[in-house]
Amino acid sequence: MIDRGFLPIHGAGISIILKSGKQFNVAILGDSGAGKSETIEALRCLGSDDIHEIKTIYDDMGTFEVRDGEVVTNGTETGAFVRLDDLEKGYSLRSIDRAIYMNVEQPNSRVIIPIETYEETKVMRRVDAFLLADNFTDSKEGLVRYTDKEEAENEFIKGERVAKGTTSETGRVTSFFANPFGPVQKEKETKAIIDKFFTLLFKEDIYVGKLYTKLSLDPIKGPQFGAKALMKLIKSFDK
Repeated sequence: MIDRGFLPIHGAGISIILKSGKQFNVAILGDSGAGKSETIEALRCLGSDDIHEIKTIYDDMGTFEVRDGEVVTNGTETGAFVRLDDLEKGYSLRSIDRAIYMNVEQPNSRVIIPIETYEETKVMRRVDAFLLADNFTDSKEGLVRYTDKEEAENEFIKGERVAKGTTSETGRVTSFFANPFGPVQKEKETKAIIDKFFTLLFKEDIYVGKLYTKLSLDPIKGPQFGAKALMKLIKSFDK
């Protein structure tokens, strides 16, 4: 994707279809343990009379492209690649007929579960909000919007989080653009692409913000806190 001038996203993409018929697409950037999947699950559990459906377009890897002057996104796989420990108890067993399990005896055990069809995952959707997952800040706000393009770009590139033990890392760590699967190896090329996309996002007044998942502080209430703020943002667009 980098060689083609596209921007790889290590995170989650969701499409929220409102009762009014409007569609709101959100991409959440974050490395392992940042709280992306947990916040999406909390959003589903919240429920709302305003929401008709929530589709998870990707839950690990996606791509940003520019088409007709708009930033659009789609997934690069049809499954969710998540830690067994991060799932609701019993979920992995209920999905045993369609899941692939990896290293179940290890701390970083994973399960791959299909979440969407290939046709749905590959549909290009306009990006209405691009959020950076923050799992360590005890903020009183669940979501804040960046007003400065340079600040936003630098923080997304820094990709800071508290490692939950989902990898060999521990404590407060950073990873270039929260993605060790390409951007780190092609940092110079990726920086130029990141700058191009952030310039367009701010030019088109797309919501770029930080989502406080608080996953390292409170694995249950933290994602719920962030999900409520995200729900409020979604409702604000339905006007």
